[in-house]
Amino acid sequence: MQKLHPLSPAQRRIWAADAIASQPGSYCIPLSWRLVGKLDVGVLRRSLQLLAWRHDALRTRFRNGSGGVVQFIVELPEWPLTCVDFSHEQDKDDASTRLQKEEAVRPFCLDREPPVRATLARLDKDIHVLLLTLHHLVVDGCSIGVLLRDLARAFAGFVENCEPDLPSLALGYDQYAEGLPEPASCQMSQKEAEYWRNELAGGLEPLALAVSGSDKCRGIGPGDWVSLGGDALLSASVQQCAKSTQTTVFSIFAAAVATLLHRHTGRRDFCLSYPIANRHAKDHKDLVGCLITTLPLRCRLKPNDSFNDVARRIRQSVVDGRRHPSFLVDEIVLDGAAGDRAALSQIILNQNNNYQAPLELLGLQTEPLPRVAETVFCELGWILMGISPLLHGRLEYNADLFDRDTVEAMARRFLRLLS
Repeated sequence: MQKLHPLSPAQRRIWAADAIASQPGSYCIPLSWRLVGKLDVGVLRRSLQLLAWRHDALRTRFRNGSGGVVQFIVELPEWPLTCVDFSHEQDKDDASTRLQKEEAVRPFCLDREPPVRATLARLDKDIHVLLLTLHHLVVDGCSIGVLLRDLARAFAGFVENCEPDLPSLALGYDQYAEGLPEPASCQMSQKEAEYWRNELAGGLEPLALAVSGSDKCRGIGPGDWVSLGGDALLSASVQQCAKSTQTTVFSIFAAAVATLLHRHTGRRDFCLSYPIANRHAKDHKDLVGCLITTLPLRCRLKPNDSFNDVARRIRQSVVDGRRHPSFLVDEIVLDGAAGDRAALSQIILNQNNNYQAPLELLGLQTEPLPRVAETVFCELGWILMGISPLLHGRLEYNADLFDRDTVEAMARRFLRLLS
């Protein structure tokens, strides 16, 4: 008999948002690479099957139960590798790109199929494109890094005809799910609820940011992005500023965003939000699953603030927020403590080193392909993907609300603030 588990708070938010999303596959996470070299497709297939056996989350199904949506894990690995051959196509790259776009938004039947799929497109004898698509219900940014590490080790082991060198898992996703509270009992502690009500008191309203289509619904929409690339001098400047203010790179990054938004809107009191990995326990390090929590970051800028003042205050807010990580937006919004829900999810900050984690397959050259069919879950999202040796990231935006020229100008002003 299948053992049923409740969804985590993060999963319930994703499930609810996915159900009303206007775009198909909004919560699909597409990853893709160009593989050059002699590829043994059988080895790749075995490696993917090993991942499905090793990580319970990849064998999870979801269905409506008497008390709401539940998840359960099937016994056998079911992660088939779909192979297509474009080697006879006149424009192989065009055919591959079309497939990449289709796979990126193709919805999952979460009650009947795995929440992950793999497709291998053959372009030439020794040139392939590997597409992995995962549903956000079962993976987060940390999970992607774990999966690609394990895939690389499994592949290397099978190529060399030996047992893959994989660390033993201290905790399976089924064991993690077993410890989740039932939905009816998912409430913040009195201490945490009091902290967030005080922190978000005052009826926060969204910032007036959009320059086009402002009458359109905020939230999930078609996305695009511009690069946030800096040279070694800028990277060193950010790190030195973090050191001199006794803060962090993330605090400097957030202070630049807050200062820019203040100058853009004139507002001194507004909210940003940022995800945290929520992997406090040692057993969570190698766990594949959706464990993230998104926390609000209240920004209160004073008339005489210097940039360093803003950074220090943001650092303290982040430290305090992380001490109260069980934030449930519904509980705070519904009791009227925080004002408009959109004010808590309008702007996202994310320091994400797994945004496009590298994939290393023994004997092959692997090149990550640009992401396609972007979907955004906010109006603007600042993503910091690395600081050393060069600062690099991206500014994502809802293309229904902003034009590219405006966002590019915003990105340039942001980089000037960091320098």
